[in-house]
This record gives sequence, structure tokens and C-alpha cells, in this order.
Amino acid sequence: MEITDGAIEVALRWYFEERGRSDWGLSEDQWRTITRQMRDVLEAAAPRPEGLLFYRGLVEQTDLRDHPAWNLLVAEFLLLLVKACVDSGLPLLTALVYGKASNEPGPGFYDAARHFGLLSPSRSDDEFWFSQIAEVRVRWRQGTSLGLRRP
Repeated sequence: MEITDGAIEVALRWYFEERGRSDWGLSEDQWRTITRQMRDVLEAAAPRPEGLLFYRGLVEQTDLRDHPAWNLLVAEFLLLLVKACVDSGLPLLTALVYGKASNEPGPGFYDAARHFGLLSPSRSDDEFWFSQIAEVRVRWRQGTSLGLRRP
């Protein structure tokens, strides 16, 4: 696995400093657990050609599934994973998640990419998304073939 627990801890600290505490009704341990669960689901999907997931499909594999506002809260967890990817020098694993109705990632994906300086105004959103999917596939296939695992 590529995204370490340490990278998730750094992302959580950044998120709570940047966004402050939330009224979502989740403890820090729940934030940590759900973020790790999403990482694990996405990293397992990454090397597979059919590894794209709808938001709901991702959420159903985590403890977030029972939260009444999961559809709003999922973007916050994906932002945490974007931060962890950026800090780890990885392509955006969150590129594998998209909306069923729109057939593309939500605006938060592109907003996060712009926030972290990954998506320039001269590049189209679609081009960026497709390139991230390709980079994720290559990176996670390499890690799988090399037998790399998170410590």
C-alpha cells in the first residue's frame, strides 16, 4: 500500500487546523478509521481495470455508510486523501471515485487539485481526471507487482 497511516495523520491534522472541528458528529478516531477504510478500498481497486467506484459504492464499504449525511461528508474524506496523496508524491487516488448521474468526479475533486496546484487553468478538467486515473493505475500496479506493502 502506498498511502501510509502517517500520511493520513498529517492530513487529519491539516484538515482540522484548516477547516476546524465540524458538526458532523464524528470523533477524531472515526475520522481516522473512515479515512483509512477509504484508502484501503481505493488502493485495492487501483490496479484493477474495472476499479472505478461510484461515491455510494465507496461509502458502502466504510463506516460512513450509516451516517445520515454521507453524501455530503464523503467529499471531506476524499479531500483528506487528496492531501495524503499530495504529501506522499502520489497521483490522486480519489480520481477513481465518480458520480453515477454525472459520470465524472464532483467539483471537490477539481477544486482540491487546483488548491494543491495540480490542475492549471490551461488544462481541461477531463484531461486532468483521465491522466490521474492512468497515473494511479500505473503507480498501484507497480506497487502490487513489486510486493510493496504499507508498514
